[in-house]
This record gives sequence, C-alpha cells and structure tokens, in this order.
Amino acid sequence: MDDPNLQQASHRLQRTLRIWSLLFAAMGLLLFGTLRAQYPTASFIWFGSAAMLLFSRQPVLLALVAIQWGMSLITLIPGVAQITGPDPLSYLFDTGTLETLVLVGVRLVMVVTAVNQFLFYRMLYGTESIRDLHPDLAPIPEMIPNRTGQIAITGRLLGFLGILLTLLSVPMASRGMNTDFLNLALGSSTIAMGFGLGAAFSPTTYRGTALTAVVLGGFAFMLTILIARIL
Repeated sequence: MDDPNLQQASHRLQRTLRIWSLLFAAMGLLLFGTLRAQYPTASFIWFGSAAMLLFSRQPVLLALVAIQWGMSLITLIPGVAQITGPDPLSYLFDTGTLETLVLVGVRLVMVVTAVNQFLFYRMLYGTESIRDLHPDLAPIPEMIPNRTGQIAITGRLLGFLGILLTLLSVPMASRGMNTDFLNLALGSSTIAMGFGLGAAFSPTTYRGTALTAVVLGGFAFMLTILIARIL
C-alpha cells in the first residue's frame, strides 16, 4: 500500500476518470441543448455515466467508457438515428462523407484509449487473488476496493431492464413515447455491457455474472436497434 508508484497510479486513475467525466458531461449538454425537444431522454446515459466517473474510482468504469464511445456510433446509422436521435457532434460539422469519417475516427481513438487505460489500471484491484500469476512476479496489493461483484450484479440487472424497456417501447409507440423508452433501453444495455466486460476482465469471483451481464446487455442493445428500425 505504501508503494509510491502504485499510489501515483491510483491518483492518475482518479484524474483520468475526471477527464472522461467532463467529456461525457459535455456530450450530455450538447445532446440536451440540441435534441431535448424531440429526444428528451437521449442525454441521460451521458449524464449518468459522467456522474459515475466523477464520484467513483473503479477501473471497471474505463471499460464502460470504451463501450459507450463505441456504441455511440449507431447514431450515424440513418434508420436508427430517426428513433434514437442524430449524432450530436454532427451539429458542429457539415454532414459530408469526410466529416462522418472524422467522427468515426475520433470515436475509435476514444475507444482504444479507454481500453488501454482499463487494461493498465485494473492492476490496482490487486493480483493476490489471481491463481495463475507467474511465480516470478510479485503480487500487487489492492489499491482500489474491488467492487467488481456489485458492478457485475448491477450490470446483469441493467441488462434485464434494457430488454424490458425495449419491449415496452412497442405499445408506447401509439402514444408517441417509443423514442424515450428506446433511448433509455440503449442506455441501460450499454452500461450493462460496460459493467460486464469491465468486471469479467478484472480480478473477480463474479466472472459468470459479469458475462451474463454482457450477453443480456448485448441482446437488449440488438433488440433495441431492431425495433427502432421497424418502428
């Protein structure tokens, strides 16, 4: 616990999460400012994730950052964007082919950056519980309280919630509320996948639960896209 390098890494993790939190909050504000009239719930996932990144030091959240940037690419699909709302960054640029490629490239850079950060900072959970650790490597003490079990369970619940919200969007279409439910479903399923993948690739005894969260979140996400295109 007194290792200065590990302590420094722990402080860097906190700064990194705060930077991502600011970026997510900015995306949420942009969505709220441009789309709140037609898509009032579209910004919820960005604001919710920003709050988690600001008030938690869990390395798992970096996996959520990667997943959320990657999944946000669906807003560039015309058929889906009519339901979930267009890409908010497209309001800052023209919508030509070159600009679209730039927006895709920026998101991919964000994804790769967040993945690399997650793979590095997950060591702060400690390696003492890893059974197949190489004998020549000294175990790393737990610098960050390991909440992967709670996160995996939460991810599984959010996966179920995403499926429920997606199914509820069908009868709500007659009331003009299907976009609200679909956006909330996308948010729940995205967080479920982020939590699940982050927990599954961290030192945890809840790997099965984490993978279930990934499967449920992925199913909810694909179901949401399918229903969005049908409606």
